[in-house]
Amino acid sequence: MLRLDPVYTDHMILQRDKEVRIAGLSAPDIEVKIYLDDENVCLTRANDKGIFKAFMPAHSFDHERHSLKIANDNEEIVLNDIYFGEVFLANGQSNMELELGNSAQADEAFELINEDSSLADNIRFYNVIKAPYDSPEFDKAISENKWITMDDADATHSSAVAFFAALKIYEELNVPVGVVNMVKGGSSVTVWMDLETLAASPDGQYYIDEYDKLVNGKTNEEYFEELEEYNKELDDYYAREKEARDNALAEGRELSGSELNDLIGPYPWPEPAGYCSPYRPAALNEYMFKNVINYTFNCVWYYQGEEDALRHKHYKPLLTKYISYIRKYNDSKDLPVILLQLPVWADKCWEEGHEEGWTEIRKIQAELADELDNVHVIPLIDLGEFDNIHPVDKKTPGTRLANYTLGEIYKLEGYDVLPMKIAFANKEGRVVSVGFDNSYSGFLANVSEEGAEPKLVSAIDADIKGFKLAGEDMAFYDADAFVQGGNIILSSDKVLEPCFISYGWANYITCNLYNKAGIPLMPYCGKVH
Repeated sequence: MLRLDPVYTDHMILQRDKEVRIAGLSAPDIEVKIYLDDENVCLTRANDKGIFKAFMPAHSFDHERHSLKIANDNEEIVLNDIYFGEVFLANGQSNMELELGNSAQADEAFELINEDSSLADNIRFYNVIKAPYDSPEFDKAISENKWITMDDADATHSSAVAFFAALKIYEELNVPVGVVNMVKGGSSVTVWMDLETLAASPDGQYYIDEYDKLVNGKTNEEYFEELEEYNKELDDYYAREKEARDNALAEGRELSGSELNDLIGPYPWPEPAGYCSPYRPAALNEYMFKNVINYTFNCVWYYQGEEDALRHKHYKPLLTKYISYIRKYNDSKDLPVILLQLPVWADKCWEEGHEEGWTEIRKIQAELADELDNVHVIPLIDLGEFDNIHPVDKKTPGTRLANYTLGEIYKLEGYDVLPMKIAFANKEGRVVSVGFDNSYSGFLANVSEEGAEPKLVSAIDADIKGFKLAGEDMAFYDADAFVQGGNIILSSDKVLEPCFISYGWANYITCNLYNKAGIPLMPYCGKVH
């Protein structure tokens, strides 16, 4: 018996300039040899359970297509069309999952792919099969799954955010870029870790206990019966969505997410609970995470948090544990992790004052970037749409992710990518003078419509949005803002004695201030001095 972890297939891209792991199963206690282009490059031995992990010496990018042979005494596996380049793990829920073919820039992307065969060949994805439990159907899909080039018909299902990030990195570095796309819409951070890890902490055990209450003794048979009914409801929703979009296109227009919700109602959610559901704690660990975790990555891109907003009090220790977990199983204690902060969103069905916790999730993401080594955060507070949890502009966050990766992970010159942060807020009578870190000597403002790609102009004459002031009662009111030298001056006729300042400190709010490099101001809430 000789078998590789499912992520090792034809057409894969292996991380350049790093020792690369090759992992799988063999007969117990026998040698396994790894050959690169028929040259024996490393040797290992399967343990008493047949598990092996070999470490190939670092190999630089060389423009060549390679083959890999893995052999024991009785069997061999040969993989072809392999490049060395840069490899990323894209992980998260629906906003990382949103497919390239459904993004606002789908036509633009596929036009580029069709015009440039080199681009199509040098950006490759491994889209992990979404398998929440063991079954012959999932086993077959996993065994047949392969790395794909961007001219493959299935490329449309790749993550749009990750594609636009990969595109910019490929164009800048001129080396192949591979993305392992491990995503599931609606997933909590807890689905990616195993039960043992979760149960070792009170916060993880909380999720386990709460899910047990949801299932309430339901059998798997009962779960699948409920799931069948749910899927019928979902099919009906998609049929009505297609009809609504087709009717709008016939009239020469496209529907926004909010308009679609008005016409056909909200997306059916949540799915029924059960112990075969992809949303149970640890659900996607065994048949998604463990299929790819031995692969060698240069960086993790993580875009998630929406599903945990209602339980945000547990999110910080769990996200910390996720980062440690993924580093532990990837044998890399300093593996870079870049968090994409949540954009803005509000459901029009919310009652006034409804607090969904997105503000707290953003706060936690920013705190971990400050507290943990080689953890980074990219603000998206300027993006998002009212009543549409899945904004379709994915080029903006993808390009921002690429620029940050190039500037902070690869340390390339010419990339001013650090988010602007509030450094101080000083009261001067009835106004507040705000100073900044990472302004790069200037301010820009976004004047595009919500949901569109940002259009940045000088903030000097623009209407700056997103700041609020409050008195001692902490009742916040919109603040007028204008540029004065390197600072921004705030005032509000409803706050005569400013004591507190905020920026972007709400689930849904219009924010449009950027530094001179075009990076948005991080959300903030604090005292005025």
